[in-house]
Amino acid sequence: MHRDHLPKTRDLHRIIEGCGYSTTRVGRLYWLHDSSGTVVSRSDGSTIEELWATFFDLALASLRP
Repeated sequence: MHRDHLPKTRDLHRIIEGCGYSTTRVGRLYWLHDSSGTVVSRSDGSTIEELWATFFDLALASLRP
């Protein structure tokens, strides 16, 4: 899967949550939390697509030695 390939929104939430992260929407912003509840990213726009790119980068970084 490529960083720029965007699954459907409902699938995005399933993938993110399946990897131990969660999302919260506050107004027009989306927040990405790690498994401890710490905010690791916030979208600066009104879409979850921005968060997908951040999540994808975090997921890749966690796989690197």
